[in-house]
Amino acid sequence: SYGQIVNNNIINPDNHGISLTKIDDENEPQGNDIQIIGNSIKNPGASGINVSQQNNVTVTGNSVRHTSTPDVGYAGVRFSNATTRCVAGNNAIQGMPRGIFVVSTAGAYNTIDGNVINDSGRQGILIEASYQLVTDNTVIDSGKVTNPSAGIELANSLVTEEYPNGTPTQLVQIQNNQIIGTNSMDYGVKVSSTGHRNVITGNSITTTSILVEPI
Repeated sequence: SYGQIVNNNIINPDNHGISLTKIDDENEPQGNDIQIIGNSIKNPGASGINVSQQNNVTVTGNSVRHTSTPDVGYAGVRFSNATTRCVAGNNAIQGMPRGIFVVSTAGAYNTIDGNVINDSGRQGILIEASYQLVTDNTVIDSGKVTNPSAGIELANSLVTEEYPNGTPTQLVQIQNNQIIGTNSMDYGVKVSSTGHRNVITGNSITTTSILVEPI
């Protein structure tokens, strides 16, 4: 499938501003090759853009803004449920609980690239899934609502019987990001995952520190 969601202005939706998801039918294939470009979303009730069970989706050049920074688990852009090989790039996100959230149920090989994220309530970027690339983003002042907070956090994935503290997240690259804390934000990059072969390199962090927290 192929399609575009382009240049819409969405204000005060009760749920997600834009939600791209598979129909609840096990025989329905996952979506492919959708572009979400140039949309403006203000004060969404859930995530600004929610991508679930999709392949090769491009989310770029969108603006997501919340004026009250709600303390919930949603994000400006959220990838979940086997979403694979998708890109969130060059989006402007302000005042959301999280800027970008790759949920533990997401698939692999997603790219978070070149976004500008301001004043998140919790994390600027939260990664809970393995095999992700986070590069060249700018994150400013995360943690307006909850502390401790981080510009970028790498956390464990799904809780299982084998891993009661969460499945280790691994092979995530966090590189060349600019993280700035002026009024809030406890950590620049927080690694609370017990995974291995993750790479954190070339990031610029101002007024905060890198912390690796064992679980």
